[in-house]
Amino acid sequence: MTTDDEKLVRAMAYEFEMLDQSYRTFLFFLLKNKEEHSDLFKVHLYSSYGRVIQHLYEFMKACVARDMSKTQSEKNDVVKAYIASHLQKLAKGKPESSLPKSRFETFAEDLRVYRNKVPGHVLKERFDDFPLDEFYSRNHVFVVWLISEAQHWWKSDYAQLANHPAIQKFSEVLTFGQRNVAKNDS
Repeated sequence: MTTDDEKLVRAMAYEFEMLDQSYRTFLFFLLKNKEEHSDLFKVHLYSSYGRVIQHLYEFMKACVARDMSKTQSEKNDVVKAYIASHLQKLAKGKPESSLPKSRFETFAEDLRVYRNKVPGHVLKERFDDFPLDEFYSRNHVFVVWLISEAQHWWKSDYAQLANHPAIQKFSEVLTFGQRNVAKNDS
């Protein structure tokens, strides 16, 4: 039987994979955008960074759920304080270590708001009121710190992720029975 802690860690592993995948996609389109003027690359660059923000915030919420409780992870002020505190620890020994705690709190709030407004909800204000270039310019260093630290501790184990019954069932449905026919023919 799987405990709630094991279920949370499995969910966190999957969320980390989504974060890592989004970040790698962003880096890919960042390079493509530098190499070639392409409307397709511009749109993918923008949307992939929105997904980075989305998955980073969700991953940080999961860290709060793991370190505190699920109930606490649903409280914006708790998640904000957790992220700010975490960034203060990561800043030690860096030039940014002299930044006031309020700077990290501002980032945590921006992360939550942009996660809701850019990749989340369909709003007419999405582009004008929440310019992703401004978020990037103000906050990307903190995004990199959090992702780098997560990559240090978390690693995608595809065999373990793919072995989850939900992923197995979904995969089987999408083979349209072809995999079962191949097994029977062997």
